[in-house]
Amino acid sequence: MAPGCVATLVPIGVMLWQRTAVLSASMPSEYPFADNPITGAGFWIGRLTAVKVLGHYLWLALWPMKLSADYSYRKLRSLTAVGGLDLLLAVAGIVALTAILWKRDRLHFSLSASPF
Repeated sequence: MAPGCVATLVPIGVMLWQRTAVLSASMPSEYPFADNPITGAGFWIGRLTAVKVLGHYLWLALWPMKLSADYSYRKLRSLTAVGGLDLLLAVAGIVALTAILWKRDRLHFSLSASPF
């Protein structure tokens, strides 16, 4: 297995070198506010809105009743002080559940472990 891993280092190195050369010569990307309203928000509001969007996507994976093809400016509302309480409670619940599951069964948190 070691020769195969060593053989992949050269193409990966060339690809990373080319990627660095292209990205260092290009201008930074710009996202209009209408396409991504999180870019116009402050640091903390933007990060908390992103967590809210991730929670929304997780909920859509469980219950896709209101699935939409457009999640742009009008669909993604920024997080406000009033709307942040439910987000903080949800994050606290996820952290508590993660801690409980970590203590109960660490096998589920290992990427390399397999039950088979």
